[in-house]
Amino acid sequence: MRPSIESAGMPAPDRLYSTHALRELEARGIADAGDPRALMVRAGQAAWRAVLEHWPGARRLLVACGPGDNGGDGYELALNALRSGREVQVVQLGEAGGSRAARTARAA
Repeated sequence: MRPSIESAGMPAPDRLYSTHALRELEARGIADAGDPRALMVRAGQAAWRAVLEHWPGARRLLVACGPGDNGGDGYELALNALRSGREVQVVQLGEAGGSRAARTARAA
C-alpha cells in the first residue's frame, strides 16, 4: 500500500493547482508583499506551525531542501525550528539555485 497524506495524519488539501496557476498565484503574492522573500518566510512559518501541530514533541528535524524556491521555504522552516530550540539538520538536494530570495534563505 502506498502511503498517503491522510495515512500520515495530515488533511488532504482542499484544492490542487496546475503549475501555471500556482506560478500566477505566487507572482501575485510577491507583488502584494513587495518582497519575494516575504512569501518564503510565510511558507516557513506555516510549515513550522504544521510541524508543531502534528508532532509537538519533536526535538530533532531533518529538512530536505531542493535547489529552487521551495528549497528556500525549507530553509525558512529549518530557521524557525532552530529559533525554537530544536536540533535541525538540513540536506541540500541538487545544486543550489533558485531565486535571490532562495539564496538569501539558504544563507540565513
